[in-house]
Amino acid sequence: MPRIPVAADLRYNHRMTHPNIDLERMRQVKHFRNLPLDDLAAIVAAGRVRRFEKGETVFNEGGECAGMHVLLQGRVDLCKIGPEGQLSILNTLKPVIMFNEVAVLDGGPNPV
Repeated sequence: MPRIPVAADLRYNHRMTHPNIDLERMRQVKHFRNLPLDDLAAIVAAGRVRRFEKGETVFNEGGECAGMHVLLQGRVDLCKIGPEGQLSILNTLKPVIMFNEVAVLDGGPNPV
């Protein structure tokens, strides 16, 4: 895996790169477990923290790739909408987990 260049200001604190992000907690995501903390800090710094209200849609199935997400708190229901509009919950995600990474890697639409 290529190393991600890290700006000097990301090295100031290995545990926090955003006021609400603990890098050690981010290491609970299996894809991040073995990354050096500076590389993980660069990934966190490249993203953004968003909050969603209960019931709010994060992204829609079949839409243009919405990017990779890491759930830090709360829960997310992964749903499919059937041909007659029925909603099926396929899985409920709980923290700390990464999701929608496949769409990022293959450039395809959001799968759920």
